[in-house]
Amino acid sequence: VELMLNLATAHLYRKEWGPCAARLSSARTYVSPLGDLNARLEGLTQLLELRRKADTANGDRAPGEDEKTYKAVDLKKLIAKRTQNKDVQLFIDANVYPMYVQEFDTWMITFLGDSPEAQAAVAGEMTMDARLGQRVSKVPGGFALGLMGLMDADLVGQPFPEEIFAIDNLVNLSLSGMQMGAVPSAIGDIGTLKTLDLTGNNLTELPDRIGELAVLERLILRNNELTALPSSLNKCAALKMIDLRGNPISAEAVATLQTSMPDLKIKTD
Repeated sequence: VELMLNLATAHLYRKEWGPCAARLSSARTYVSPLGDLNARLEGLTQLLELRRKADTANGDRAPGEDEKTYKAVDLKKLIAKRTQNKDVQLFIDANVYPMYVQEFDTWMITFLGDSPEAQAAVAGEMTMDARLGQRVSKVPGGFALGLMGLMDADLVGQPFPEEIFAIDNLVNLSLSGMQMGAVPSAIGDIGTLKTLDLTGNNLTELPDRIGELAVLERLILRNNELTALPSSLNKCAALKMIDLRGNPISAEAVATLQTSMPDLKIKTD
């Protein structure tokens, strides 16, 4: 996978958009949404989109004499004095960090504010469908989707994305740390789900329709505010494990569930 990402990076900086996209697509097949390489994969995907848009806007056009170009910040003038022949003569013995900050701020405003890549970033804001599409990966038996609070901070606290219900053959769904507050009853429509991870979502209850997930095998509900479980849960005939750790759920509710599903492994504090 790392080789695929390295090759994608090489294609990216050669402006070989098609081969770059192909390498990223191949890598996505093997990278877990929760894996260490996922952040790098997503970063390269976003950079490819920006570079492609900027290249489309500019093409092979060279800037005119009066046209502003987007040069890099000149750090040498911050850290050294120069002689007339431009050689470094003497390094400044001082704290130059504040000067760095000011120089970079000025550079960002002056040279990057209206650059094609900056404009592409604004124009290229993805719809939720496109965003979820980038997070979907192929797994045995179907597809997996993962959102995480650390990586998707702008979605934390937002409602459950309804676009998830349009993903065909979704077998693994992880929404760990998203603090969504509630799970819609339409969760029962995802009849292909085998693993559902709702860790850290401030849930106080589960919808009754969760009992319609006939092939669900693993249900992870850690670190929520659940005090009870819907009676329909015992209809999930394929359920093998439920993780209730970190919930103020009563021992009675756990005992009731265990009685109705004696072969179910229940993890509690």
